[in-house]
Amino acid sequence: MFCTSLRRCRAFVGAAQQLIDTPGLRLREYDLGTHDLATPIDPPAKGATRQLRVLLLSPADTTQDTLPGSLIRIERFIALTGGVDLVIVFLLCCSPISISSVTTSIAGLEGYTAMQAALFAQPHPPILSVATLAALPTLLLRHAAALAQPVRSPKPTATSFELLQLCTAASAEQGQAMDQHSAFRTTDVFSSVPALAQALSNRHEVAALRESSSPALTIPGLLGYRDDSVRLRELRSIVGEVEFANLVDFWAEEWVVE
Repeated sequence: MFCTSLRRCRAFVGAAQQLIDTPGLRLREYDLGTHDLATPIDPPAKGATRQLRVLLLSPADTTQDTLPGSLIRIERFIALTGGVDLVIVFLLCCSPISISSVTTSIAGLEGYTAMQAALFAQPHPPILSVATLAALPTLLLRHAAALAQPVRSPKPTATSFELLQLCTAASAEQGQAMDQHSAFRTTDVFSSVPALAQALSNRHEVAALRESSSPALTIPGLLGYRDDSVRLRELRSIVGEVEFANLVDFWAEEWVVE
């Protein structure tokens, strides 16, 4: 569908007939009111239920006198679906007669920039620029086809916290991951897996700690640098001897990951 008012819009003179002559858009003339175009997104075989609603703007809509009204129109446009399946198309050529003039090109870019700046601080539909009216049907077809593609779910990736839970000998030998409580307590002492690995890979410090049975040295209210030996004592104190031994054994040798 396209709005009847499009025929009276000076910047888009001739656009209506071009759009009608494009079979893929399947447009008919209606009084839409809130937007200029509405074309099906899904192929006809699927039974078109989704529609791409389009708002057409030009440099004439971004002058000091017309910009406030254009922003109000955009707000009403967004309210139709909350921003879903909406697009704003901005015509860079502000003259239907000549598109080669440098002045015309600059005016189009200035208008496009003014519209982008006016919408910068608020959510808005994507703004697509088109150089000429002749390119408008192709632009709409491509955008509708892109929206019709199924959304690909991102592949799940392990987080550093999940990786930490696997960095124990119990996990490598028995498939038993570190419980969340111990993992959280470990992150209280070491901020990252590399920091933990570096500390536990220091065989001299680890050997000295295993031979020592003294509790962790803590100073209430002291914030700042603590060397690895102090951190390792704290870690052994809060996760327990068994879990600490599993951590030490894990970093003491290499493991084959299958």
